[in-house]
Amino acid sequence: MALRVLLKGRLFAKQGWIFTNDYAETDDRGLPRPHVFTLGAGEVIDGLDVGCLGLREGGVRRVVASPPASYRDKAR
Repeated sequence: MALRVLLKGRLFAKQGWIFTNDYAETDDRGLPRPHVFTLGAGEVIDGLDVGCLGLREGGVRRVVASPPASYRDKAR
């Protein structure tokens, strides 16, 4: 299932440092550019995959991902 979501990602350990903000990046019409990914395909961090399960169209969700669900070993 393909999803289009608007994200604002922050790190707790860095006093709320924002690492991604779709609302700040706009297209030529001034609309936010959503992230597009396939649910469960490993295209995003595991916490986001799990957090979007059961999300309905137009729904809003706050996802708090633990470190094991957030970080990936880039060597793999």
